[in-house]
Amino acid sequence: MQIAIYAIRTSEKWECRLSLDLRVDFQWWYGKKRWLDESANNPIFVLLSSQMPLGWAVEIREKFRSINEMNEWSVREWQNYVFLGLRGSLLQEPEVSRPQWGALFKEIQLLNGARIRSLMEMGSTVEHGAVLMQQAELLIQCMEGRALLAGEVEALLAEVAGEDTGDWRSAAQLGVLLGRLRLEAGLAQPAPRHSPGWLRRRAVAPRCRRCGSEARSRTACAACCSAACAYCEACLAMGRSRACALLLHGAAGSAVRGTAGGSPTAALGRWGLSAAQSAAAGAALQFLAEPPAGGSAGLARFLIWAVTGAGKTEMVFPLILNKPGFIRVLDDE
Repeated sequence: MQIAIYAIRTSEKWECRLSLDLRVDFQWWYGKKRWLDESANNPIFVLLSSQMPLGWAVEIREKFRSINEMNEWSVREWQNYVFLGLRGSLLQEPEVSRPQWGALFKEIQLLNGARIRSLMEMGSTVEHGAVLMQQAELLIQCMEGRALLAGEVEALLAEVAGEDTGDWRSAAQLGVLLGRLRLEAGLAQPAPRHSPGWLRRRAVAPRCRRCGSEARSRTACAACCSAACAYCEACLAMGRSRACALLLHGAAGSAVRGTAGGSPTAALGRWGLSAAQSAAAGAALQFLAEPPAGGSAGLARFLIWAVTGAGKTEMVFPLILNKPGFIRVLDDE
């Protein structure tokens, strides 16, 4: 898919943001801001693109760093900045297809207060604020602890809401601005490593954010118009994870200690553990349900230590099922 990307100057610094619906962003930043100076000539909002391949937009956002000189930048300087940020991705494109992306850099607009106000008055409005907030809250609740591709988000909302979800992207964008959701691409370029030059000769392939595999396959993509859009073959059976595929992250729910429901005996019944395994797993469940009195919950530890082949992995299953806290499995094999 393609997405909008912009830079905005807040009271503290310049920030780079992605948007599924720019109307939501304008209302978020300026809808109730009476201080918006319509006579100001300096740009405070730079539309870098209204339709950029999502993977490219994420790449620019990850590299973005605020510098004071941006306050005085012209369109040409912003164009150079975007071009340098996308140079690696552009080189992946077949040479015959590169000219079409020239229009991408001509789209950059510097918007001051007066221009922003006129765009807000001319543009169509999004859903009523209260309705949009309700939709955003429902989406945030559904997405808690999940990372789903766009099609999976639609299926989840249809199951929960039991009706046509319509265009949920406006609600998702509000959730992003609230800091409760996060927009990512299905594939991501790994962070650069400090290594000798001879180790950096091989091009680093992007990794799938869903399964973690390297994605070396590329194909033409109608969704983002790239002729070399990378995709992951390892988890293809779950739906194609592309460099331009929207991956929506929900905030993880808080881990509350002492809430392992039911008795340890009931939790162990389905796993077919031996007597010794059941005793160890039952003690761990009891520990998670009732942490030691007077001890710090953040420092409390319970260790299951056994020889290779004793069935430590199976002992962890009932602990994961009850989800009472964070569990770390260490294997020294």
